Amino acid sequence: MNFKQLIITLLLNFTLAYFSKASTIESAASGNWNDVATWVGGAVPDVGDDVLIHSGHLVQLNIIASINGLTIEANGQLKIVESTGNLTTGNNLAIEGTLKIEG
Repeated sequence: MNFKQLIITLLLNFTLAYFSKASTIESAASGNWNDVATWVGGAVPDVGDDVLIHSGHLVQLNIIASINGLTIEANGQLKIVESTGNLTTGNNLAIEGTLKIEG
C-alpha cells in the first residue's frame, strides 16, 4: 500500500466512524414503537440509535427492536406488548419513568 492509498483508507475510516455515531431519537407522542407519528421527525429508532422517551409519553414496544441506549424520563413509560415486543440495548438503559413488561 502506497502513501496515497494509506491516506485515502484513513480518511474513509474516519468518515465512516463520524457518520456512524448514534442518533438520538425522541418521542413526540404516545404510540406504538413502529409508528412514525410516535417519534420526532418520523424516524423510528433503529440499530445504533439512542432513544429518549419524554415525560408524559407511553410508547408501546410492539416489535423486535435493537438500539444503542434507552432513557425514559420521569413520568415517561415504555410498555413491552405481549410476546411481540423485544428490546435489545447495546449500551445504556436509564429509567426514571416506568418500564412495563406484560405477556
